[in-house]
Amino acid sequence: MIKNLWTKDRKYNYNYRVHFVFDLIDFTQAKSIIDLGCGKQDFLTHLLATNTTYRGEKIEYTGMDLYRHCQSTVVKDFNNGAKIGQKADIILCLGFFAYIYDVKSVIKDIYSNCEIVVASYICPDDYPVTYKQANRYSKEEFKRLFTDERFFMRGLFSYMNPSFRIDTIFIFSKHQDNRFLKNPITSLKQR
Repeated sequence: MIKNLWTKDRKYNYNYRVHFVFDLIDFTQAKSIIDLGCGKQDFLTHLLATNTTYRGEKIEYTGMDLYRHCQSTVVKDFNNGAKIGQKADIILCLGFFAYIYDVKSVIKDIYSNCEIVVASYICPDDYPVTYKQANRYSKEEFKRLFTDERFFMRGLFSYMNPSFRIDTIFIFSKHQDNRFLKNPITSLKQR
């Protein structure tokens, strides 16, 4: 059994990622969303607060995490072989991959369960990571993990987070359509 780096009582506030992702993705085009590493389900809180719906219907949200921070969280340990086990239009991985040892295996599982994946990752080429994490990929290496699994790169956005670290949002999709993007890929620029 692999020992996980994330601890149940770890204090964090990653709301800034949720707000940034809402500026990039048109969630009204999604019937369903899976949030891997959902924590306190900040994404769901924002989704409900903004009354975001799919054609007037509630978006099906499933939060998955190593710990049950919320009653509705589906507990899964992806470092010890857990699989997603359901499909969704969008899979969110905000701050998730830094704690995953077998990233390739998880990406393969993601590919078979969604149309688009939105991932945030602090790359060592932007910030020399000082906290423990399971892996360290450059932006190019992280991108290649997805493109090797047949995902198309749809966008890459770097920004300064409140801890003065550069955080990067990667957007990948199975197809080359723009329905989930607020701005077509031709007009998207790195922030």
